[in-house]
Amino acid sequence: MADPERYLLPIDAWLRDQVIEPDNWGWAVSRVGYLAGEVLIQRFSGCWLVCDAPESRFFARYVVGRFCRVSNPDAIADPIELASTCLSQPSGRSLAGMMEEVSAVLLGV
Repeated sequence: MADPERYLLPIDAWLRDQVIEPDNWGWAVSRVGYLAGEVLIQRFSGCWLVCDAPESRFFARYVVGRFCRVSNPDAIADPIELASTCLSQPSGRSLAGMMEEVSAVLLGV
């Protein structure tokens, strides 16, 4: 995705009050998760990978990491978990707000 940040606020506004029906849950989580992962990759110069650390709670999951712009070289994030958490929130949810929270954690703020 060339410029995922460009889509974050419009999708955030659209998602804010959406009701995600059970039949659409997997579709919505995968699309929102992909966007979240691409935003984090662009923000922090990282990449998609499979977590191969058996001691990690992210073990064997697709995550984003290997960030060049964070101080912790082992920092990773699970965009699918982020999407699932976001979409599980009641009306008024904010994908952009959650992205800022994850970004702050990655930056150690």
